Amino acid sequence: MILIPIVFAVLFALGLFGPISNLAALPGVYEAYGIGDAVPWPLLGLAVALPPVLYVVALLLGRGRPAFERALILTVSLATSFALYFGIVAFVAAIQPPLAV
Repeated sequence: MILIPIVFAVLFALGLFGPISNLAALPGVYEAYGIGDAVPWPLLGLAVALPPVLYVVALLLGRGRPAFERALILTVSLATSFALYFGIVAFVAAIQPPLAV
């Protein structure tokens, strides 16, 4: 029964790679384009915080359920995490100020 949360913990950790990479690299990219003041810090922080929060919520919702239901709840939570991350990326691209060339 412990195998399911461990496997999904690894998958959620892989889902953190993109947000953490953006948090580390995006400010430098914005600075290089001359729009360093426009870094969307709240959205970057939200993108990093969502996967762990959704994992914990899925674990709490799956407590005491059969293995298949638990895995299904964690799968939906993982899909939600990725969908929200890509939504945040699209939103940041939409609100980005014009680049100075």
